[in-house]
Amino acid sequence: NFSSKDNFFARYTFDDSNEVKPDHVISNSTLEARNQYFGVGETHIFTPHLLNNLRFAFNRSRVFGDLVDVVEVPQSLFWVPGATALGAFVQVGGLSPLSDRILVPRFLVMNNFEVSDQVGYTRGAHNMKFGFSLRRLQLNAQSTNIPFGGFIYIGQYPLFLLGLPILFAAPLATARW
Repeated sequence: NFSSKDNFFARYTFDDSNEVKPDHVISNSTLEARNQYFGVGETHIFTPHLLNNLRFAFNRSRVFGDLVDVVEVPQSLFWVPGATALGAFVQVGGLSPLSDRILVPRFLVMNNFEVSDQVGYTRGAHNMKFGFSLRRLQLNAQSTNIPFGGFIYIGQYPLFLLGLPILFAAPLATARW
C-alpha cells in the first residue's frame, strides 16, 4: 500500500518441465517447456464513489521438442536429396508410425501482452463499471513437416511389405542462387 488511496501489486511465476518418452518404433522424443507469467496492477481510490483498477500482464510459454535415441534408418529410405539422420516418415494403417519426424524438431514461443483498466462508480444502490482490455498475442513457431518425405500405407500391410505406398509426399527442392 503506497497510501490509503493507492495499492500496488506485482507477481511473477515460472514453471519448468522436461519429458522424455518412448513414442514410436525407432525413436524417443524429448519435450522441454518453460512458462513464465508476470503481472502488475495498481488500484486508486479517487473518491468514496470512484475507484480505478489498472493492470498489465505479460505471459510467455516456450516449448522445444526433438528426437533422442534415434535408430538410424537405411539410406534407401531417405528419398530426398541431402537428407541425413532419420529418413522418411512411414505410416502403416493402424500401427504406430516408424518415425516421429512429422513435427520435430519443434520450437514454439507464445507471448501474450495484456493491458486493462476498469473504473467503478457507486452511487446509492447503483454500481456501474466501465473499462477496456487490450491484448496482443504473438506466436513464433518453427516445425518441420515431413522433411525427408512420407510414405503412407493406410490399412495396407501387404503393400508395405512390397514397398508400394498408396501415397508419397515430400517437400519441394528449393533453388539456391
